[in-house]
Amino acid sequence: MVELAEKITEIDENFKAFEEILPTVKSEHGGEFALMRKKEIIDYFDSAADALKYAEAVYEDGLYSIQEVTDEVADLGYFSHAINSPNL
Repeated sequence: MVELAEKITEIDENFKAFEEILPTVKSEHGGEFALMRKKEIIDYFDSAADALKYAEAVYEDGLYSIQEVTDEVADLGYFSHAINSPNL
């Protein structure tokens, strides 16, 4: 079982990586939601709910995060996907 601290670290590291990647993806994927794991974008989804559904089915360890592709970058940290996830 994955520790809560490990999940928080994954989310924080993904966010830092997302900030760096954002300028290269926002024109093509603006308004979509990026599913991230291990500091890489896995895929883009039309809604956060779709990204969460996919992530929960594929990554049972809960080590992922979801970030909206927008100029208004918001670091929600732990709560970026935790609120709706029963895996915590």
